[in-house]
Amino acid sequence: MARRIPPKQLSFDDDDDEVEGDGAPQQDESTPLRSVAWPIQIAKAERTIFELHRSWKDAVLLLSPDFQRELIWDRRRKVRLVESVLARIPLPVFYLSEENEDQTIIIDGQQRLNTLFDFKDNNLELRDLVLLPEHNGKCFANLDGKLQRRFENTPLTCFIVQPGTSEDVKFQIFERLNEGAIALNAQEIRNSVYRGPGLEMVKRLAADASPGSFRDVAGTKRGYRRMKADELVLRCLAFLDLGLAGYSGQVKNFLNRELKRLNTMTLKERQILEFRLCNALGRTKAVFGEYAFCRYDPEEDKWSTQMNGPLMETIICGFDEHFPEKRKLSRATARAILERFMNLCGNVPFRDSITFATQPPDTVKLRFDLWEKELADVAAHNV
Repeated sequence: MARRIPPKQLSFDDDDDEVEGDGAPQQDESTPLRSVAWPIQIAKAERTIFELHRSWKDAVLLLSPDFQRELIWDRRRKVRLVESVLARIPLPVFYLSEENEDQTIIIDGQQRLNTLFDFKDNNLELRDLVLLPEHNGKCFANLDGKLQRRFENTPLTCFIVQPGTSEDVKFQIFERLNEGAIALNAQEIRNSVYRGPGLEMVKRLAADASPGSFRDVAGTKRGYRRMKADELVLRCLAFLDLGLAGYSGQVKNFLNRELKRLNTMTLKERQILEFRLCNALGRTKAVFGEYAFCRYDPEEDKWSTQMNGPLMETIICGFDEHFPEKRKLSRATARAILERFMNLCGNVPFRDSITFATQPPDTVKLRFDLWEKELADVAAHNV
């Protein structure tokens, strides 16, 4: 008897950006690097607000890290920051990266600099001041000359990653900094380090919500905070491009390597890889509908509402291998695949491979093999 497909609809919270199977702590997977002259890689410097503001106006300093675009400060936090400067209270350090002589990007501190520049440009009015209440209602232009100079001449401590530093070393630097003051995850760091056409492709695919796109298939109501969608797309592209043979169990290095490859690929090569991903996404939508990339519990006859990252790359690569664009996928075949998947979710080794310690190569190979065996069997009987 065919297994019943539950008729209920999945519900997603607007802020649901949890992804199953990604939270297990991992060992340090840093690839050993050749000896690095670390004092040359990072420099400490003092830059006044006036100097940084001028560099920003000249388009030399870029306040563009997309990884923090959702972290918009409210007026109260902005005013407190400006008041701290005027009251000569030291600010936390800033982290920058000099890409070349004509471009420097902000790694940590964009909200603070945006706030300071807004005030300098008279786009922020001081309200509810605690230390300097006599200046309530004032913009920068309304301050007396002494306070204006105090604000502009305030030195900000900056740690600057030097130009010419390799991408791998930059990733290491930002990750080490992240252990202290910077709250960046691995994908946010990649967004700063591995700039190029490959990164732009990943960002575009992750943001797209058109029919058949990643967000359309995985769920448009999910939050995907902190570039989680970008990382999931990159993981799928990495396995499609490098395969299991290219995966050593070190996820960060695996994804870093793929981004470097994407950046150096020809446009045609990227287009082919994108087409393969989009085709597999389309197959996923046709088979799973609203249950895409979610676990099924046979005992409870219930689908999880959380997307499962290891399951996503497994499903995508399976469809790419056994149901490429030229192979027809009928409704009967789609239903047969769904029933096979629901039965597979009752297989303890498969279930564990997408839930516990999901990153070791043997575990990844196990879930890939089990899923692809089901697909190959369906494909053989539904040609």
